Amino acid sequence: MNKEHELGAPPADTGAQAWETIYQADDAGWDLGEASPALMHLINDKLLPEPPQTVLVPGCGTGHDALAFAKAGYECIAMDFAPSAIAAAKKRAEDSVFTCIEADALAADNGVADDSVDIIFEHTFFCALQPSQREAYAVALARMIKTHGEVWALSMRTKFTNRQPYDSTPEEYVALMEAHGFTCIEQTAMEPWSHQRRKGRETLVQLQYQGR
Repeated sequence: MNKEHELGAPPADTGAQAWETIYQADDAGWDLGEASPALMHLINDKLLPEPPQTVLVPGCGTGHDALAFAKAGYECIAMDFAPSAIAAAKKRAEDSVFTCIEADALAADNGVADDSVDIIFEHTFFCALQPSQREAYAVALARMIKTHGEVWALSMRTKFTNRQPYDSTPEEYVALMEAHGFTCIEQTAMEPWSHQRRKGRETLVQLQYQGR
């Protein structure tokens, strides 16, 4: 695995084939081989809305976070547009304990109905998008989430401005989402619970969707 990819890979574009090539080469350096320690803190300390809730994990990769949600009793949807990532997630799903969808999370026809998701957990997805795709990201999340549903996003600072993983501040993320009907509930520095590769760089941003 190329350690330069510790947070994400720098494909020439953000299309599915570029990411598929990385998964086929087993070079997905952002894959920790386990659920995010920050997510496990949220689950184990019961900080998330209690199940049953429908949770969407966009850009799920090989499904570690989705499996953690499912084991905690949530109805989880794992979504990625790289076929090899979804194939790995399906193997991890253990008798369909969570739903896997091979689709572009930003697409209107991605298989998730409007106003159908209670929680969206986002981790290393926003930073993998081109900055020009951020508006579409906010629109997609606002379409899929229920009114008063919540987004729990790990906003991660990086050193890159011209390739993945693209840097952004928690404040920039909040401003984008507030322009699309979300209200910021809380921001929390996650250093005590972050993976060692990401300590000091992750901020949990919790938002609630107020509706169109």
